[in-house]
This record gives sequence, structure tokens and C-alpha cells, in this order.
Amino acid sequence: MQKPLEYHASISELVEILEKGHHNVKLDAEAWDRLITWIDLNVPDHGTWHEHHNISSDLDKRRREMRRLYANVDLDPEEIVELERPPVEFVQPEPTPMRNGQPPRVSGWPMNLDEAERHQAAAGVSIADRPIPSPAIWR
Repeated sequence: MQKPLEYHASISELVEILEKGHHNVKLDAEAWDRLITWIDLNVPDHGTWHEHHNISSDLDKRRREMRRLYANVDLDPEEIVELERPPVEFVQPEPTPMRNGQPPRVSGWPMNLDEAERHQAAAGVSIADRPIPSPAIWR
């Protein structure tokens, strides 16, 4: 069993990509809330159990009866509630900025094998017991 808060929507790849500004996509508060709730509900692909598995009407009726009797809840969990919401207009995100049509340059990249070994040694990483495939291509 997982510990509480061991997993959260914020560690999902989708949320990480969107938080980093994937193609300048920006979500409003309601869109983030819906997305995170959907992920926290274990990404259901159907709105009701009936859509996923056929539940006999007797079992569904009995479940609702017991809920009314013992939980004082008279709710149909299979009901699809139509929400009135005005359509949301699509907003084209700004294109990702590039310098002169080129991707950004990073100083010291790419590096050769000697530089990589120096950086790993400085970080305290032992590379002696890790084979490096075809070192000649790095030089």
C-alpha cells in the first residue's frame, strides 16, 4: 500500500510537461483543477460504471436502497448531470521563441569524452566500473 501523498498528479509526466510550458500552452485554474482531479481519480476513461461494466438494475437498485437506509444518501452515482457552461474559445498559444530560427545554444555542449569524465570525477561518480560504448566516437 502506498503512503499518503506518495503519488500525486504533480509527478505525472503530463503535468510536468505542461508546467514547463509545453508549446506555450497555458491552462486556467479550472482546467488545472479538472486535469489534476482526473489524474487523482486514476484517469478514468468512462463517466459511469454502467459505461464500463454492465451492472444489473437489481444490484444498482439495491445499492441505492442501502445507501438511503444506512447512509441517508439518496444519490444516483450513475446519473450523468448536464452542466450548462458557455463554450470556451480556443486561444492559440504563442510559438516557442527561438533565436534566429535556431534552438538555444548551451555553452560547453556538446562535450567530448575527456570533459565528461572530468565532470563525473568532480561530481564523485566512479566511471571505472561502467563500460563506455565505443569511446572512439566521443573523442
